[in-house]
Amino acid sequence: MKPDGFRNLGVRLARVTVNLALVVALAGCADFAVPNLTPAEVSESTAPTELQSSVAESLPSSTVVVQLEGSDDSAAAETDAQQQAAESPPSTVAASGPAPETTEEWRQALAASGLELPGGGVEVFPGRRLVANYGSPATRLLGVLGERSFDGNAADLLSLAEQYEVAVPVGSEPAPVLPSLEIIVSVATAEAGGDGDYSKYLAKYRVRRWVDAAAEAGVFVILDLQPGRTDFVTQAKWFEEFLRQPHVGLALDPEWRIGPDEVHLRRIGSVEAAEVNAVVDYLVDLVHQEVLPQKILVLHQFKRSMLPDRELIRTPPELAVVVHVDGQGPLGSKYGTWDDMLGQPTGAEQTLWWGWKNFYDEDTPVATPDQVNQVTPLPVLVTYQ
Repeated sequence: MKPDGFRNLGVRLARVTVNLALVVALAGCADFAVPNLTPAEVSESTAPTELQSSVAESLPSSTVVVQLEGSDDSAAAETDAQQQAAESPPSTVAASGPAPETTEEWRQALAASGLELPGGGVEVFPGRRLVANYGSPATRLLGVLGERSFDGNAADLLSLAEQYEVAVPVGSEPAPVLPSLEIIVSVATAEAGGDGDYSKYLAKYRVRRWVDAAAEAGVFVILDLQPGRTDFVTQAKWFEEFLRQPHVGLALDPEWRIGPDEVHLRRIGSVEAAEVNAVVDYLVDLVHQEVLPQKILVLHQFKRSMLPDRELIRTPPELAVVVHVDGQGPLGSKYGTWDDMLGQPTGAEQTLWWGWKNFYDEDTPVATPDQVNQVTPLPVLVTYQ
């Protein structure tokens, strides 16, 4: 480990400990529930101040595991049934005739359909870059996205997009920068929950509101999964109605993928290529069934052990696979994490794109667009948490 590696690991563990402890503030919020329920919205406001205070007071420096109190899921489900009755899911673009079975058939069907991505075209990259806010619309505690309304996020991201377009390094191909949202739709929890997975799902109706608003505004959406003990495909299928839409992609967060006998924070999670490839196959099937443009798949990583056999992950033309480097701390440490992740072996037939994350609280200072654009290759996705 590099000399500053222990310090960076300490910062990272402190952050994930705080993040998981903050989930305690969501325990009484019915926006999160076990996956066989779709919970009700209790309020448009974020977690009460008194809950935030109680969490902060319960975090001694030695904290390793926190307990998550259960919520009244049955009452939540009953209220949500009323909500769902008033809101029908959005329709997706169904393909006429049999679904394409091969990449070439998909390309031909897509060309005939005329369906395009936000900003035009049928391939996510190259030709555009994305800048995104990260978090949950249910609470401000999990990232900047939850601190703002949809319109507030859009305004913030449009300003950032302009800065990244201006800051393109000399010699790099200029490309439009489009606003995006990375929404945490399953959140790692300190308590097992009714299904024993140590993960809770965001209410679908709330996801739908943001996905629909993004479609109208021409904004990309990336659904972020923190699955705990269950697998990524199982959680992805829970949100399939959204993934069948052309502007919605998926992000896998291996940091929060743990084994059947593990709990969060005892080690940093990981996922093997076989499970990621199951997600790849699932998304490719959706792309074929709906004759969708290329779909983005984000893989979060800040340690090689999180994706130990990354070189075996398939990257078919139907997907734009992005390794999102989540380094944090001083800029030099972030550059070091970037170089380390790029240095991990890559498969001979892999096509990988690269992303960068800025942390408003943990980075000292937060990297400017000019500083982000100094890395090579140029990040196609930059997120803010």
